[in-house]
Amino acid sequence: LYPDAQAGRALLSRPEVIAYCPQVPHIAEGTFKSNVLFGQEFDQARYDQAIAAASLVCDLKVLPGGDLVPIGSRGITLSGGQKARVSMARAAYHSSSDVVLIDDPFGSVDAPTAKVLLEELLLGPLMCDRTRVVVLQPDAERLRCFDRVVLVEDGRIREQGPPAEVMQTEGFQRILSSHTVAVTEVETSPVEKTPSNSIERIREDNRAKVVKLREEERECRPTWHMIKQYCRIGRWRNIVNCCILFFMQTVMYMFCDLVLANWTNAIASDPEHVNQGQYIAAYMFWAVLGSAMFPICWRLGMNFTLNVSRKILGMMLTNILNAPIDKFFDKHPIGRIMNRMVSDIAAIDFNLFSKTTGTLALLYYTINPLCYVHFILPWFVTVLALPLYYIIGALCRRYWNTTVPLKYCAANARSEVNNILGDVTHCNAVIRAYGEQERLMLDMCDAIDNELKAVLYGERVLRRWLLNRIMLLWSFFTTSMYIVGLMNTDSIGAGTLGLCLSMLLVIEALIEPNLDSATGAQMEFISLARIHEYLSIPQEQPRWLDHDAHYRNFAARVRRADLGRLVSRGQGASLELFSVGTEAPLVRA
Repeated sequence: LYPDAQAGRALLSRPEVIAYCPQVPHIAEGTFKSNVLFGQEFDQARYDQAIAAASLVCDLKVLPGGDLVPIGSRGITLSGGQKARVSMARAAYHSSSDVVLIDDPFGSVDAPTAKVLLEELLLGPLMCDRTRVVVLQPDAERLRCFDRVVLVEDGRIREQGPPAEVMQTEGFQRILSSHTVAVTEVETSPVEKTPSNSIERIREDNRAKVVKLREEERECRPTWHMIKQYCRIGRWRNIVNCCILFFMQTVMYMFCDLVLANWTNAIASDPEHVNQGQYIAAYMFWAVLGSAMFPICWRLGMNFTLNVSRKILGMMLTNILNAPIDKFFDKHPIGRIMNRMVSDIAAIDFNLFSKTTGTLALLYYTINPLCYVHFILPWFVTVLALPLYYIIGALCRRYWNTTVPLKYCAANARSEVNNILGDVTHCNAVIRAYGEQERLMLDMCDAIDNELKAVLYGERVLRRWLLNRIMLLWSFFTTSMYIVGLMNTDSIGAGTLGLCLSMLLVIEALIEPNLDSATGAQMEFISLARIHEYLSIPQEQPRWLDHDAHYRNFAARVRRADLGRLVSRGQGASLELFSVGTEAPLVRA
C-alpha cells in the first residue's frame, strides 16, 4: 500500500478516495443532511436517491426538523441502526470514490431493512459503477448477490472465488457451523419503494413544522414571572430583608462621609471651636452600625441562595427523571442536559447570588451618592442632567443587547472547534478515507476565526466602545458639577463640595468593574432562565394514582378438568379469564 523506501514504488496501489463505512459509524457534529453530504456538492436527485436506498425516509418523518435536525453529541440521539444507515447513505452519495468499503452493513438492522440495503444500496444504481468491498457474516442468500467472495479465517485468506464455489468448500461450511447465528431467509415479498414525490412531501412537512434544536440554545432572557417564582423558592423575607439592610448599610457608610464633610466645613469656618471628639464619635457610630449589618445581610443571603440551589436541583432532577422518552430525551441532546445539570447549576450555586448582590451594590453605591449630589447642588443641575442619564442608559442597554448574543456566538464557535478536534481525533480513518483532510482544516480555520472575532468584538471592541462614551460623558458631567459647586461654595461649603466631587470621581473609577459585574449577573440570570425551562417539561403519568387499589396476594387451587375450555379477554391494562359458556370471569387481573 505504501512505497518502498529504497525502490520508491508501491507494490500495491489504492484509490485516493474510498467511501468507508466502519462497523462503528462516524457521525460528525452537524445536521443529518451535512452528515450525508460530507463535503460534497448538493445534488437533490442523488440525495433523495441515497436517502431512499438507505431506508431513511421513514426516519425523516419522525425526526424533528427532518434532515435539518442536528445529530451527534450536541444533537438528538440516533439509534445504532440509524447511525449505520446514515454512514451508508454517505457512502452511496459520495460520487468521487471508486471503491466502497463497508463493514457489516446488516448487523444493526432488521431483515426487511437489510433487504432494502442489499437491493437498493449495495446493488442499486448509486454504486453500480464502483467496486464494493463488503465485510459480513456468512449468509448464503446475500453472498449469492456478489461477484466474488473472499473467505478470511484467523487473519488469513482461506478461500476465494465465485460465491457458488466458495460456499461449497469445507472452510466455508466450518465457519458457517461455528457461528450460532440463525440464518433466516429474507422475505420474498416485494419491498415497497418510496417514490420521490413522497420524499418531497416529507421535506415540505418538515419545513412547515421544523424544530431547530440549535435555536433552543438561545439566550433565554429572564422574565419577571420567573424571578418572582425563584424569590418564592428562596423565601421573600430573606431577599427583601437582605436588600433593605444592604441599602441601610450603604446609607450609613454615606453618613460617615457626611460626618467628614461637616467636620471639614467646621474646621474651615471656625477651627478654634471645633469639637473633635463629637465628630470622631459620630463617625465611629455610623461605621460600627453599618459594619454590624454585614453579617445579618450575609446570613439572609446565604439562606436565600441555599434554598434556591437545593430546591431547584431537586425539582430539576424530578422533572428530568419523570420526563417521557419520546417527547423529551429523543429530542434533547444528552450533552445539553448535562450542560444544564453541571455548568448552569454550578453558576447558580456559586455565582448567582454574588453577582446579583454585586449588581445591587452597583445600584446602591451609584444612586445614593447621586441623590445626595443633586440634593446639595442647585435644582437646575438635576434638570440638565436628565438627558445625560438617558443617553448613558441607552448606551448600556444597546451594549447588553449586543454583548450577550456575542457571548453565545463565542460559545458556539468554541464548541465547533472542539467538535472538529473530536472528529479528527476519533474518526481519523474515515476522514482520511474520504480525503476530507483539507476541507476539515479549512473548517477548523474558519471556526477558530469565528471564535476569535466573537471574543474580540465582545470583550474588546464593544467594551471599549461603551466605556469610551461613558467616560467622556461622565467626565463632562463631573467637570460641570465641579464648576457649579465652585460658583456656590458659600452656600454649599468646601467640605460638602469636596465630598460631592469625590463621590463623582469614585463612580467614574468604578464604571469598568461595575460593567463587568452587571454583565456577569445578566449571564447568571440567563443560566437560571435556561434551567427554568426544564422545570416545565411534560411529565409521565405517576406510578400510583389515587384510585389505585392495593394488590393482595392470595392462593387458589382448582382442578384443571373442572374449568373446561378457557378464553382470555383483555381491555387496556386489565385481563379477564373466562370459561367457555359463562359470563362471569374466573380471574380478573
